[in-house]
Amino acid sequence: MDEPVDRRGRLIDELQFWAAVDQEPTSAVAVLGMLAVIALRGRVDGAPSMRLAVRAGFGFLLAGLASGVAMIVRGETLIRAGHRTQAYDTAGFLKEFHGITLNGILLLPLLAWALSRTGRPEAERRRIVVVAIAVYAVIAVAALIIGIARICPG
Repeated sequence: MDEPVDRRGRLIDELQFWAAVDQEPTSAVAVLGMLAVIALRGRVDGAPSMRLAVRAGFGFLLAGLASGVAMIVRGETLIRAGHRTQAYDTAGFLKEFHGITLNGILLLPLLAWALSRTGRPEAERRRIVVVAIAVYAVIAVAALIIGIARICPG
């Protein structure tokens, strides 16, 4: 006979875990980076369109993590140099790029999954995913250029 599950205790443990990850962004970057490396180098089960979407999504995720680190470093550097106001005004210069790229890991596999439910042939689904990745990359690069333009004079 199974022991009763203390769902509330598990929830509290889970919340404490995520609170610790939130307090220590390095842990989140390390865990997500490790998962990305596995997805990019390891074997991903699924249709070719889903494998491509997952791998591209993790690539975007890595770019999002890097931009988050860049914003933290910029803000901390300015604060330590005594430029607190400038840090608050400019440290989030990549937030749009950061948000767009972090969500690639959700949106691209969701698209591949939705396409798998349509009955389209795999070759067509893969082409649609390739186009979606390209469009997503253009949007991300545009957000990156806009973000960098905010802090570069002239």
